[in-house]
Amino acid sequence: MAFAVLQLQVLQRVLEQLQQRRTSSWMMRNHSRIPRCSVGDVCVLKKGSRVGQLCECPQSSRCSMFFHKCLPTGF
Repeated sequence: MAFAVLQLQVLQRVLEQLQQRRTSSWMMRNHSRIPRCSVGDVCVLKKGSRVGQLCECPQSSRCSMFFHKCLPTGF
């Protein structure tokens, strides 16, 4: 009887560890996404010859590499 209780405790501990790994990998995956920005927001940062994307423009706009902002598609 004591052996069965011990086995259950070990299995429960393993299950908790697996669930924690699963949620932590999900959180890391979620943080790697680029956030959305609105029209007129700064979407690109340039430092020297390097260009870094800060956010993703909506579908009706694009990121202007000259102004570094999200501009409507008509411009």
